[in-house]
Amino acid sequence: MVKNALKPSTQNLLIILLLCVPVSFVYAADKSNSKSEDLFNLALTDLLNVEVSVASSSPEKILTTPATVTLFTREKIKQLGISQLTQIFDYIPGFHSGYNPAEGNQSVLIARGHAQKYANNILFLYNGHRINDDYTGGVSYFLRFFDLSNVKRIEVVRGPGSAIYGSNAFHGVINIITETKKHVSVTSGTPLDYRASMGVPFSVGDWSINLNASLYKDSGDDLTPIYDRFGLQNKTSDPKSAQQLELSIQNKNLKYSVMHQSSERQQYYLFRRIFDEHNKINLDNFLQQIDYKVDLNKDIELSVGGQYFH
Repeated sequence: MVKNALKPSTQNLLIILLLCVPVSFVYAADKSNSKSEDLFNLALTDLLNVEVSVASSSPEKILTTPATVTLFTREKIKQLGISQLTQIFDYIPGFHSGYNPAEGNQSVLIARGHAQKYANNILFLYNGHRINDDYTGGVSYFLRFFDLSNVKRIEVVRGPGSAIYGSNAFHGVINIITETKKHVSVTSGTPLDYRASMGVPFSVGDWSINLNASLYKDSGDDLTPIYDRFGLQNKTSDPKSAQQLELSIQNKNLKYSVMHQSSERQQYYLFRRIFDEHNKINLDNFLQQIDYKVDLNKDIELSVGGQYFH
């Protein structure tokens, strides 16, 4: 409705303002017939017609979204050379992330200049479903080792989203959208021991079945000198490993997906205390989601979904 009401001269003015106002967003058009997802290969008119859904929970053009939105496509994530969700925070304008070195379970994700323990003022969505930690309301261990090999795009609202999503969205909303692509990838280096992922999409009749698996292991960093209140150790390291497996099944408007993620951290610094024999943590996360969509008419779509997260 807004687009049809604009006069040509007004549209030209909006394009000029878009170039002048210092609002940045990382995006590449998601077109099946386009080989490039580079922002700079898109015409200005194409940028204005990009559709996002995170700002209002329904698809709309980025020109008319009631929020400042940043997007990362699969191609852009590959160009940045990152593999885990926590690495992407430093590429979002106005965001900065870190962890409390004295308490390994505390995540600090600063947005809009405001740091909150556990980052409980930012809402995380996985294919539109909430995945924040139930106890703290903030970043969960599930997100710390979340692998990006199966991610189609990440949509970020940089600013308040509580009117639509609730109190945890006070500083922003991050929606992770997945889609399996056929691929095999293996990487190694220092301190990375290995990172491997594989995607296998196939069809059985009218059913689309997608399987994605990833493995990660690193030797960690050598931490020295470190204060130990009992004076037993003055150095340690923090090796980490994680495995993630996702299976999704889709038939027309019905989609079911299940994910299992396990991770292990060893010898990490906790409560100003070092004890390599006991400072270990093993975690398992299990996630199930089901979504059903039906078009009631050309203007109205009914969407019903549910989630189990343990």
